[in-house]
Amino acid sequence: MFKKKKAEMIAKVLNSKFNKAERQYSTPIKIESKPSNKDGVSGDRRIVRDDNKKYLYYKIENEWYKTELEKA
Repeated sequence: MFKKKKAEMIAKVLNSKFNKAERQYSTPIKIESKPSNKDGVSGDRRIVRDDNKKYLYYKIENEWYKTELEKA
């Protein structure tokens, strides 16, 4: 009985630490406006809604490229 309670406590502590780390390192996703080439730096990514469609924009070599997103 004691071992079971100890194992439950350890699992609870580990789960709590995992959840804290997940929140700390996760990146929130927000939908933004269409970027211009002067916005951002190479390597940036943005999600944009345009005419009820969603696009993923990537900035590569100081220019923005987009890919249309579709629901999975």
